[in-house]
Amino acid sequence: MRVAREISSGIKQYFQLYKLELPAPIVRIAMMKGNLLFRADAPVSIQDDLSRFLTEMVGTAPLNNFYALQ
Repeated sequence: MRVAREISSGIKQYFQLYKLELPAPIVRIAMMKGNLLFRADAPVSIQDDLSRFLTEMVGTAPLNNFYALQ
């Protein structure tokens, strides 16, 4: 559940301006069903693609600490 809360918190922190929230219980259910996979070892190479995608969608990319589980 800690990971789900971290994901939910990060989404809220960076996308609340756009009225986007994903409550931790929803994140947890999606992870348990295999619809959302959390990988601590995700390749850094996806960060550039994800940043470009987010820039297209919301007009700006999140800060680098958005990509790190703290």
